[in-house]
Amino acid sequence: MTIRELGHKDLKSDFVRAFAHEQVYGRVWKKRDGQWRLEAVEPPAVRRWSAEKRLWVPEYLRDILSKGGCVLGCFTENALIGFLALDGCFGGAKGRTLNLAMLFVDGRYQRQGVGRRLFTAGMERARRMGAETVFLSAVPTEETVAFYFAMGCEDAEEVVPKFVDTPDDRYLRFSLSTESRRDER
Repeated sequence: MTIRELGHKDLKSDFVRAFAHEQVYGRVWKKRDGQWRLEAVEPPAVRRWSAEKRLWVPEYLRDILSKGGCVLGCFTENALIGFLALDGCFGGAKGRTLNLAMLFVDGRYQRQGVGRRLFTAGMERARRMGAETVFLSAVPTEETVAFYFAMGCEDAEEVVPKFVDTPDDRYLRFSLSTESRRDER
């Protein structure tokens, strides 16, 4: 398994053609009366990419690169098994917050450390880009939020409107100054 930074030439229209993206979930986080609560989804729901989304993803990633962002790919035997994208535009009150625009792991490789390795590499890259904090507009499924909390994220105190994907997302932050403490645990 290798992680490398990707360029425009890597992001062809078929970049995620063979990528298995499907998430079945039964519980999501909802904010009710100012408190986060897990709520059941009946019947369990499925998130999967359409053919249109598979064409949009490489376009979006190329746009991120054009704006000074970064895309990391994780490969095994030249097959893409995960990727992460950091938007190159800073935001937030101090202007030192970057957006984690995407982090996906092929379903056939989940729970094998791919997401953890990509996240760690992405946070190191964000630090080198000059960020103090990384904002995430996370899909509020139980598993997704649990992953980010396990990585050291917490609920965002400051919401950066230009980084918000949907109003239903759970807004998280990762402080780059706390990453070393997380690794020491």
